[in-house]
Amino acid sequence: MKSKKVKQSQRMKVKEESQASKSKKEALLSNWDDHLPLVEFSYNNSYHTSIQCAPYEALYGRKCRSPLNWLEVGESRLIRPDIIQETTDKIKMVQEKLKAARDLVSANIIVSEITR
Repeated sequence: MKSKKVKQSQRMKVKEESQASKSKKEALLSNWDDHLPLVEFSYNNSYHTSIQCAPYEALYGRKCRSPLNWLEVGESRLIRPDIIQETTDKIKMVQEKLKAARDLVSANIIVSEITR
């Protein structure tokens, strides 16, 4: 009798864990575009065999130093969701500033062409 209750309890626990995992996956899939800045960051800082370095390194001549890899060699720390959110916010801010700078340059080019 007791073993049946234990088995039922274990089955219920596995079922609940499975449902929780499924709902997390669904939540991630429903807002996948929120993660695009991190995907872009990861892509630009990953080794590419065609150029034999990361695109960031090829463009700027040095490896990228981000808050995620500022740790000393050998030091380990878990990456918590708040750190990921903070990094995402910083990436968005940098993207906005780059867009503003591009817009300013474009406006200056247009003005200089008009005044010629």
